Amino acid sequence: MGIAGWVLQRLRRLLGRELLWGLAAGWLVTGMLVGFLPEIRHHMFGGTDLRTTTVVSAEEGTRSDSDDRPVAYYRVSWRDDAGRQHFSTFKRSGPVRHHPGDSWPLWVSAERAGATNDESPLVVWFWLAGVLPLASAGLGLLWQWRQRVFARGLLRGVERRERRRARG
Repeated sequence: MGIAGWVLQRLRRLLGRELLWGLAAGWLVTGMLVGFLPEIRHHMFGGTDLRTTTVVSAEEGTRSDSDDRPVAYYRVSWRDDAGRQHFSTFKRSGPVRHHPGDSWPLWVSAERAGATNDESPLVVWFWLAGVLPLASAGLGLLWQWRQRVFARGLLRGVERRERRRARG
């Protein structure tokens, strides 16, 4: 086993470490998102209920960083189990799709008016705790593969120069 074999063996051993680092980085980003965004945290940990809401008002605006990307702002109302009426605001990218008077099933919270979501908590957990870390690990593995191809190319160049030198 020459230098090339030794380097490739070390790179294979690092592959598992790279995968773990990628997963850890993805979970760290997930933890930061959940920690810094209380509405998402409230939704993910069971603070919202699926209710049929009624759209009270719908307005279309633009994003603050772009003039040509529309954002729809909805004000929705719903009744809790005790019959009390609650209101919440909901922002969604894209043009207005629901108009005043439309019924719309949303995950809403009576305690937090901003914790309104159209995805179930299970779906949010799936994306944040599953897909995001796997995507991060995939990027880490892609980076590792790139490094391995680069190292293999350098070693092949060294071996070619050594063969030329040995032939004389």
